[in-house]
Amino acid sequence: MKYIHLYLTYFLCLITSLIYTGCKDDESELIPNTFEISSSDLNKEIDFRSTTMSIPVKTNLRTSQWSVNSDEKWATAFQQDDKIMLSILDNQGKTKRYAKLAVKSELGNYTINLTQYGVNDVDFRNDTQIAIVSGNAISQGDNWSIEKTFDGIKGSQTQGDGYHYHSPWDNTTHPLPIDLEYTLQGDKQVDYFIYYPRNGNGNFGAVDVYVQTADNPNYVLAGTYDFGQQGGFDGKTGILTKTVKATKVKITVKTGLGGFASCGEMEFFEKANYRDLNDPLLTVFTDLTCSSLKEGVTDEEIDALESETFRRVAHALKDNTYDEWEKDFRIREYKAYSNIDYWATRLQTKKYSNLDNPTGIYVNKDEEIIVLVGNIPEGQKVSLQCIWEENVYTSGSSTDYYKQTQATGTTYSLEEGVNLLKMQGPGQLFVMYNVDGEQLLNNPVMVSSIWKNTRQMLNMQN
Repeated sequence: MKYIHLYLTYFLCLITSLIYTGCKDDESELIPNTFEISSSDLNKEIDFRSTTMSIPVKTNLRTSQWSVNSDEKWATAFQQDDKIMLSILDNQGKTKRYAKLAVKSELGNYTINLTQYGVNDVDFRNDTQIAIVSGNAISQGDNWSIEKTFDGIKGSQTQGDGYHYHSPWDNTTHPLPIDLEYTLQGDKQVDYFIYYPRNGNGNFGAVDVYVQTADNPNYVLAGTYDFGQQGGFDGKTGILTKTVKATKVKITVKTGLGGFASCGEMEFFEKANYRDLNDPLLTVFTDLTCSSLKEGVTDEEIDALESETFRRVAHALKDNTYDEWEKDFRIREYKAYSNIDYWATRLQTKKYSNLDNPTGIYVNKDEEIIVLVGNIPEGQKVSLQCIWEENVYTSGSSTDYYKQTQATGTTYSLEEGVNLLKMQGPGQLFVMYNVDGEQLLNNPVMVSSIWKNTRQMLNMQN
């Protein structure tokens, strides 16, 4: 019995070995080796930022049986199971650059072409600060003269006594409103002003701004604002609804914290324009929002555009590679909303927020964005407002504060065509398009954006 048992054991082991070997041979015959990369992955376009990405490989080969190598140091490639992993460095130049990945295996070779775009090649142009020749206030406190508002000192330095304008402490004899009048040279268009408050009484509330020109010595209303009597050390922007080459600007402070008027610094600016870029764009795009191409536009016409940024947009539209979600997100028609002051005055109600047109776009400080605007109805103004947090100071100290969401933020005026803006601080962007009630129905505006190359683009159209 012992020998029979040993023979049976040996026989069963032999049969099992043969079956196992036969299965492996059959399996090898049924599943051939494969190595494929989709044709859609052989050309990759990459933004200027550093990033990591993967390219799928359909294969059952071991990683030792295939390889991948890059011909440029800014694009590092390595294998990971059935993927090619890419590590891309920042492209800090303004021109695009290229790299090739050589993928080799015993079953075939592939070349993957990488194109990385540079930062936006539309150069930022600084707004021009307009020099103040002189100032005059109908009343001012001793050692609190209007000259303190254009001495170049702003921020926390204006908090101390004698470093800012303040209306007389006897506000029964000298009540609000109080006029602050500034004389300018009159050779530059005044597009907006920045008012720097201080922390304490006198922070501006309701304000009217008037302008005077060499041709018209009478003051004309150029804007109405409400700064909410809020303090802080950051500037608050007011965009003029009537832009002229003003010889004088009068700021009428109608309400102020505690019944006073005070101002740390006042600055006036002429906005930089990019109108010279508009006409070339219209040779390719249907309008200045750059959201669609003219019928029959050729690659040669697109490549004739001077800016790589706009060539890229045009090719993406022509090749239908502009992501549909991105198009829907960035190309929007923004409706006009009622001016909150208009109805509050007529209905004698409280004023609520005018942040009716959110873009869904967040920006960082010093980031540059391109905003493309279509037709703006005559007599109307469109702008972007950046809303984030603000410091609410509880004393005169610059370190004694808490944070809350801003009621108003930095505002950037927009004009038809190309606008390139540099963000003064972080926050969410809102399109400000507010009109008097009777004008609501016939005044839509469209805004379009081409995203951040440190920069974002926003496309607005009518």
